[in-house]
Amino acid sequence: MEAKYDFVALIDDDSWLAPDWLVLAYEIFKNDSALGAVASICEPVFEVPVPDWFSEFHRAYGVLTEADLEQCEKPTEHLEGPGLCVRRQAWTQLIQGGFRSLLNGRWGGRPPWSGDTELTLAIRLAGWTLRVEPRMRLQRRMSARDLRWGSVRRLRRRHEASQALLDAYSTHSLAMSMSFKQRLGQLWWCQVGRSLLKLIRRPDAVLAALISDGENRQEVIEVEKWFGRMLGMLRLRGKYRWARRHIRYAPWRLRRREEYLRRPRESRAQS
Repeated sequence: MEAKYDFVALIDDDSWLAPDWLVLAYEIFKNDSALGAVASICEPVFEVPVPDWFSEFHRAYGVLTEADLEQCEKPTEHLEGPGLCVRRQAWTQLIQGGFRSLLNGRWGGRPPWSGDTELTLAIRLAGWTLRVEPRMRLQRRMSARDLRWGSVRRLRRRHEASQALLDAYSTHSLAMSMSFKQRLGQLWWCQVGRSLLKLIRRPDAVLAALISDGENRQEVIEVEKWFGRMLGMLRLRGKYRWARRHIRYAPWRLRRREEYLRRPRESRAQS
């Protein structure tokens, strides 16, 4: 990495940071040496009237509200969206340990936050902690184009297609001892079959998705979810199983954080 400072902020062009955002990020990392990455509350700013369905599907756009944070019952497994700040040391240790993104160069139409998701999943698996800090805030512009129903459908489909590779980071995949059923789940054609079965069980929703916009219908989004996952598996095929094994035995995941630190040049010369 070429970053000059100890922390790297990932902000897109459509987002505006609160005046105290950088100060808070610095203080939070300074006071928690185990923290690898922190995310922000992201509030939408609308250019046009808000569609009825936005509150239900706002997370697809990287929007994270205080209400979302309060509803989270499980520990944070990954972070995503604008306003992500990463400790440079955590990122550097991953790279030195051999980490390479599974998504790079593979998903031309992937959703914008999938790279953040993969990076923070890897940071957590390497031994660092993750956190959403409610004091850190930013706003994100939501254009008229963003707020079309077709946009949220495409985002959902692309998200699920890229998620096929991110299965490799799941707790289920990382289990070192697997039953026959779990091993069967590593086969791409088995995953395609599961998605196809989900679609077959919802013929009305599939028909609505094919012949109409299906605006404001949750079942249409579910169709996009399973269709996207099936497309992702068909693209990967045998590489799906390879990806899961690759992450399961990745050296950056199995070694302790301190082992990644390169020894000073003087120490290497004396050894």
